Amino acid sequence: MAKSDCLDLFGSARHIRVFMGAEEQDFSRQQLGGKNQPGVWIGDLGGLCLYWVTPWLITSRNIQAPGWYLAFCVSLYAFGVFTHFASDMQKTTAMQLRPGELITTGMFARLRNPNYFGELLIYSGFGFLAMHWLPVVILLVWVGFVWIPRMLQKERVLAQLPGFEQYKTHSKLFIPFII
Repeated sequence: MAKSDCLDLFGSARHIRVFMGAEEQDFSRQQLGGKNQPGVWIGDLGGLCLYWVTPWLITSRNIQAPGWYLAFCVSLYAFGVFTHFASDMQKTTAMQLRPGELITTGMFARLRNPNYFGELLIYSGFGFLAMHWLPVVILLVWVGFVWIPRMLQKERVLAQLPGFEQYKTHSKLFIPFII
């Protein structure tokens, strides 16, 4: 896989996220009582700049990964893109058709945050391509300090909906079969 192909993978995920995710993210923040203050956006932008460490590591070193490893990384990435955007589409459609109702079917049947799981797969697949420990650490820090607090904030809001406690007992927060 050429370095330019790796950058294409990275760039396509970011472009899809920016163009399709901006409106959904604004809506989610408003629903959760969050503020769209400049400081929040600047913090998010600064954190997202860390994603560029991976393509820099890939392009600045002469990495020769075996074919099976490249296939694994690209598969993680592709499955992540599908999971992330299909679950966002289901969530957007369900919220438009049944506002205020808990989404417990489809991709949300066993996982309460499949969109975050999809993003984890996207950035894991791409981060593994660098064959370096730094992208993994950045992703784990981002998950621990940004994603999980946002998921828990969402859980507090969803707890007010009927059926949430039962749904919570048979579904995982973020990673299938684990957490």
